Amino acid sequence: MTRHPTRALALCLSALLAACGGGHDPRTDTSDPLVAASTTTNDTTTAKTSEDNVSEKDVQYWSESAALNRAEVQQPSPSSSDGTTQKSLGASTKAFVAPSAPLYRFYNINTGAHLFTRDLTERDRTLNTLPQFRYEGAVFSAWASADTGLSPVYRFYNTLTGAHFFTISETEKAQIQASRPEMNLDGVAYYAAKTALAGTTGLYRFYHRQKGFHFYTTSAAERDSIIANLSATYNYEGVGYYVNAAVGSYDKALASFAGKVNASGYVNGLGESARFKELRGMACNPAGTLFVTDSSDYMSGSEIRLINSAGLVTSWVGNRNGPYNYADGTGSGAAFDELRSVTFAANGTGYTADYKTVRSITPAGLVTTIAGSLTANSGYVNGVASAARFQKIAGIAIDSNGNIFVSESGNNAIRKITPTGIVSTFAGADSSVLAYNRSGFSDGQGTTARFNDPGQIAIDSGNNIYVADELNHRIRKITPTGLVTTLAGQSSPGVVDGPGTAAKFDNPFAIAVDKSTGNVYVGDRDGYTVRKITPAGDVTTVIGTAYSSGVYFGSLPAALDAIGGLAVCGGRLYVNANYAVYWTNLP
Repeated sequence: MTRHPTRALALCLSALLAACGGGHDPRTDTSDPLVAASTTTNDTTTAKTSEDNVSEKDVQYWSESAALNRAEVQQPSPSSSDGTTQKSLGASTKAFVAPSAPLYRFYNINTGAHLFTRDLTERDRTLNTLPQFRYEGAVFSAWASADTGLSPVYRFYNTLTGAHFFTISETEKAQIQASRPEMNLDGVAYYAAKTALAGTTGLYRFYHRQKGFHFYTTSAAERDSIIANLSATYNYEGVGYYVNAAVGSYDKALASFAGKVNASGYVNGLGESARFKELRGMACNPAGTLFVTDSSDYMSGSEIRLINSAGLVTSWVGNRNGPYNYADGTGSGAAFDELRSVTFAANGTGYTADYKTVRSITPAGLVTTIAGSLTANSGYVNGVASAARFQKIAGIAIDSNGNIFVSESGNNAIRKITPTGIVSTFAGADSSVLAYNRSGFSDGQGTTARFNDPGQIAIDSGNNIYVADELNHRIRKITPTGLVTTLAGQSSPGVVDGPGTAAKFDNPFAIAVDKSTGNVYVGDRDGYTVRKITPAGDVTTVIGTAYSSGVYFGSLPAALDAIGGLAVCGGRLYVNANYAVYWTNLP
């Protein structure tokens, strides 16, 4: 692996900040008790590559070093399933006064090592300047200052591996300083406990036998999996120390997931090496895998691509390099035109809709038209699915009864497709209304309601439908019986928070629902913000600053550009804008 000196320097300075634990440079402030002991810039240009092997002498050294730590840190009894505060550990009832210190974790895709930091400046700088580090969020919490029962945890920087090492053992710290010149002491990273106190959990420590770095986790399941399946790679070194059992309150951040800001194209690959062209709708299947629509630009086809949990982008169905067209088939043998949305049923079947057709997609990638026609012109016809006609479908969603709903910006209507294949107008102007009279704004029952260029749609756990009514600058709610009301927004565009119709939106297009809470998330396309609407209709801005375009990672609200799609999956909110996909923990 070729080291980039500028990136290495940035990481080195970040290491110093993490040890300090504040939002300042420790070299300019020696009054903070958390200031790093070392203020020397670490040289990472000679760090080992992922292909380097560790000698057996090194393996033996760290095995003996771990024994020093274990001698000072309470270890679980053989009958204990994990290192949490159980009776077998004799946990005391200690209440800490020291403030909590959440730890944020990154994964280095080049080396396989992890970076842990509690410093927000380091975290946000890493998010914006070091793309080889994939953000994994807040993973555990320690303490920011000393307290009875807590001891300092020291962080070392390994100049050979480019990774960090943590120990709570004073004996181990002293031996490393005396015998390992490649290990630079950064200072006190945070505070933790040497015994299992109430409210703590064990932080398990592993040593990578081939690459020479350490890994830490509070997950007993992850610990057991590594021991069972990767014992030839990782040496288990026991409980390193005890940290806060709950992450607690922490600072949420916007982070990169796949694709690169302002870099369009068509490339499958990992993280920021992938390229997208025109991202729109997104959804997760029941397994939690994210799928995104990459639409046509009148010169090429549309495609649905999947992004796994590691950020690896691959093609699923459609062909971005083919001509825009309409065809069923498997994988790249299918063809779409102007894909804007995708959704999934509980059984894993996918559904998508392009300009004039509604398609089903099996998990294996077999695409079949279930409503509309591949060959006939677009239009507005209800009835049997094969005879139905659609025009400029923007959104798609499925309810718990298997009914599929699509929003049409061309017909200004919300259409319903039953499991038996009957298409009807669920809300908005019926096909009997002349085309130029179909747009407008009015709440009401079913076809008495009016929409103006409806964008994407989403359905909550009660089968209520939410519509991003783009040119009306409103978010509409449709009950299962077809009653349309305005949840939030008003005729005047803007980015204004507040209750219900006192709030303002500016061309809302993307929409998603957190079914566990009923919160609705809306992408203000022209306001460059993501808004949250509670079930009571209260609107707040959670990502981005009104009318401030450009993507910036880090502490929310961070910054965004024109938003094409949103998805809520596994406690995360995914957002796409500027040719890339980003994520944050649900705000």
